[in-house]
Amino acid sequence: MAELYTKTECKLHGTPYCAALNMKNCADCFASKLDSEQQEALIEDIGYIAAALPEDGIESFLDEPECMLCKGSEKGKPEFFAQLSMGHDHPTVDYLDEKSNKKYKRSTAMLIPVQLPACRKCRSLLMQSYFVPIIVGVVFAAAGLVLTIIEPVRAALARFGAAIPFLFFLMFVFIGIIAESLLRISYTKRVERRMNTRASRIAKLSALTKLGWFPVHGSENGIRYTFTDKPLESGILTGRGQRELLDDIRSETSEKK
Repeated sequence: MAELYTKTECKLHGTPYCAALNMKNCADCFASKLDSEQQEALIEDIGYIAAALPEDGIESFLDEPECMLCKGSEKGKPEFFAQLSMGHDHPTVDYLDEKSNKKYKRSTAMLIPVQLPACRKCRSLLMQSYFVPIIVGVVFAAAGLVLTIIEPVRAALARFGAAIPFLFFLMFVFIGIIAESLLRISYTKRVERRMNTRASRIAKLSALTKLGWFPVHGSENGIRYTFTDKPLESGILTGRGQRELLDDIRSETSEKK
């Protein structure tokens, strides 16, 4: 079997920091492409991430036996994973002070993927809420455009004035915007009735927010998720044994101080 971790010159090689990144091999790992100074910064930032997390990390999210999005006592059976990114303010680097062309940006380094077991009904409703309003709005606009392109329709409208075909098209666009807004409001209410849409309403996410973490994507109306059939196989803190791993990182970090 070919050796997967061949970049022995990498400062993370063979360390808990490398294990925390949980990459399949050195070729796919961004850390191996950084220079020595940037790798030192990455090691320090992984230490900051470990210090800002619960003792057992975020591994326990994957083992929840029920859908974490369902509201109420009766929860669905998990069939998917709702993915979201959680960020944390960097303790030493300010975003505005950091150069935008840097290969490794420390100010945005404190970012972790969180995976919530989710049922089919929650996934279906959320996906509908994301896309159905937009599709309906686009369909109305497209219908108005097509109708004004058809020559008999255009000619009939033009009899009432040269600008009427364009105003006819704008009317369909306006109807589409109204339809999209009404559908979005309707779906928002349906989602809130069925699901926990805010981090503060999901116990384990709420625990993270109390430690300074926050959802990167979404709004005050709720988190925006992406869905996968399986948990992530690579990436920072996507592996197992996080309690021991984070303990090792915290121990090494404290020894360096």
